[in-house]
Amino acid sequence: MDFDRIVPLPAPFDKALPHSPFNPMLGPLHEDYQDSAIQLQTRHKNSPLWIYVVTAEDLAISKLGRFGEQDRQDILTLLRKNCMTVDSFYTKASEAINYYVGNTSVATGNLEHVIRLYRE
Repeated sequence: MDFDRIVPLPAPFDKALPHSPFNPMLGPLHEDYQDSAIQLQTRHKNSPLWIYVVTAEDLAISKLGRFGEQDRQDILTLLRKNCMTVDSFYTKASEAINYYVGNTSVATGNLEHVIRLYRE
């Protein structure tokens, strides 16, 4: 993977990263999520540790499978904080649902539901 974006880690995350709820094995996921990931800059330039963060859209897409209350709130927060646009989220999520191995009608319904909640 080649990355053209390096984002410095803000304190206190430059010392220890909290547990992340992102798991590429659960829920729908866009096939290009690894190519879209953002490499974070570590404190030591020669560190063998490379840290990547998925984009807001990819994190939100991963939440469409389980779609519990916290998942809905997380997606709405990403939208309301302008971490992603409704259009970019909808487009990328629709693409991901096309090759989702789970129930695509449920995932599509979840996507439409959270978009309606956001627009209310």
